[in-house]
Amino acid sequence: MVSVDILIRFILALVMLGVGMSIEASNFKGVFQRPKSFLLGLFSQMVALPAFAILMVYLSPLSPEFKIGIIILSLCPGGNMSNYISYLTRANTALAISLTTINGLLTVFTIPLVSNWASRTFRGQEEWFSLPFLSTAMEIFLLILLPAAIGVLIRYFRHELVEKIENPVKWITYLLLVIMFCILFFGREAQGGLNLTFEDIYKILPFTLALNFFGMLFGYYFAKWNKLSKRNGITISIETGLQNTALALLVTGTLLNDSEMAKPALIYAAFSFWTTLGFAYFMKKRTGLK
Repeated sequence: MVSVDILIRFILALVMLGVGMSIEASNFKGVFQRPKSFLLGLFSQMVALPAFAILMVYLSPLSPEFKIGIIILSLCPGGNMSNYISYLTRANTALAISLTTINGLLTVFTIPLVSNWASRTFRGQEEWFSLPFLSTAMEIFLLILLPAAIGVLIRYFRHELVEKIENPVKWITYLLLVIMFCILFFGREAQGGLNLTFEDIYKILPFTLALNFFGMLFGYYFAKWNKLSKRNGITISIETGLQNTALALLVTGTLLNDSEMAKPALIYAAFSFWTTLGFAYFMKKRTGLK
């Protein structure tokens, strides 16, 4: 499992390096001059989705480990995968990148705090774990914020280098993600796998699907209700609907060393990119956006 833990850390850092290299000052300038879309997107990702996840698992018959795993998954906003879908569907990539960046900052605080609360709530006083705040925040800082900051600096000082390496870094990341998920999904426990069974999939899949589709539908219609543009609505639906499974696996499988808690993130990863991409294209066609 040690080699898989190292791979997860490396992939997560590479994901955020890619996000950082895609950031330009102009991404933030327009967004913060007209912050309504950004603030609504932030609320959708960081408040509405976790609140839905907590309510859903509270009412579910799932085991405490699966419940906590789903809550942690809901706290991990999308990385460059969600940004990539925004790019493919010609949504508002500046808004997408801004949300990814600021949410990365917030996860330093939200993940340890909410995870510890979920553990006390669903595991009880005798079995609850405590995710150390400082060490967890430092781990997230080193693997989320620092690589993103390095990516920003590379783009600022060596823009021509970014033009050459941005796409290779992106495709190497995707390849490593596929390798990691195959190991976790199909590998034996001794090889770093999670011992996923058909019974696990049967129990968890409906709830991870619900999390994904709630995020997309709420994100879009919440934006529409607040009179945002269709393009921004689709962007918020993508960002709310697609979670950063590599980060969720880091917290559950590596920091907490609990393979049961990691299973919801792994099952979610098997479909969420494709359902989110399909939803974005469907809404784009339905709304008549070019």
